Amino acid sequence: MLALFIFILSSSSLFIVFRGLGKDKDPLQVILFNYLFCILFSFSSSILEGETLMLAGKAKWLFPALFLGVLFLINFSFTEQSVRRLGLSVSSVANKLSLVLPFFFTILISNQEIGLRPMAGLLLCVIAIFLSAQKTGAGYASVKMKWVWLLPVVVFLGSGFTDILTQSINQHLVPASQSSGFVFMVFFGAFLAAGLLTLIRVFSGSMKFNFRNAWPGFWLGLPNFISYKSILLALNAFEHKGNVVFPVANLGVIISTSLVSFLYFRDKFSKTNLAGILISLLALLLLFQP
Repeated sequence: MLALFIFILSSSSLFIVFRGLGKDKDPLQVILFNYLFCILFSFSSSILEGETLMLAGKAKWLFPALFLGVLFLINFSFTEQSVRRLGLSVSSVANKLSLVLPFFFTILISNQEIGLRPMAGLLLCVIAIFLSAQKTGAGYASVKMKWVWLLPVVVFLGSGFTDILTQSINQHLVPASQSSGFVFMVFFGAFLAAGLLTLIRVFSGSMKFNFRNAWPGFWLGLPNFISYKSILLALNAFEHKGNVVFPVANLGVIISTSLVSFLYFRDKFSKTNLAGILISLLALLLLFQP
C-alpha cells in the first residue's frame, strides 16, 4: 500500500508541474531535461540496489523498453498540451480513466467473463471524460480550436496502451532483480527520442536551446521517476493484478489533482465538470474488484 500512496503523490505532482509551467518555458526542452534527470535517478537507484546495468545489453526486455520509452515521450507531450490548454482536472481524468484498458486487458488474458459492473464502469468512464472536458472561460489557451478536444481522447488511449505494455513487459520479461535496469532503459529511450526532436528543431531554426528549462525539468523528472518506479513496485506487490492496482491508484490521483486544481490554482468548475469528476470516481469504484 505504501507504493500505491507514493504513486498517488508523485503522479499528482506531474500534473501540478505541467500546470505551473510558464509560457516562457519550452515544453519539449523541459521534457528533455525531465528524462535526463530520470536517467540519473534510475542510474543512482540501480547502484543503491546493487544492480549492474551491463546486464541490460543481454536482456530480453531491452528493445521493448526503448520502444516503451518513445511511447512515454509521445504520451507525455500530449498530456502536457492537455494540461496547459484544458486544465488540470480534465487531463488527470482522461489520463487516469485510461485504466479501463489495462483493466479489461487483465480480464481478457485471464479468460474471465466481463460482467455487468465492468461494462457499466467503462460506459461511465466515457461519459466522465466528455463531461469533465467541457472547459470554458479565460486561462485556457486555444480552447475554441476544435482539435484541442481530441487531446483528452489521445491521452486516454495513449496512457492505457502504455500501461498495458508496462504491465505485460514487467510481468513476462523483467526479473525482479533487473527492474532498475528496465526503468533506466525506458527513460533512456524517451530521452533519445526527445533529444532527436530537439536537435531537429534547433538546427531547423524553429527553437533556441535554453538551459533555463533544466530547473522545471528537474521538478518534472523527480516525480516522473518516482511514480514509474512505485507503480512497478505496486504491481509486483499485488502479483501483477492490474485490475486491483490501477483503479485504486488512479482514483487517488483524480481526487488529489481535482482538489489542488480548485484550492490552489482556483480553477472554476461548472456543474458539468463536477458531474464528470464524480462520475469518474463512481466508474473507478465499479471497476475496482478486490
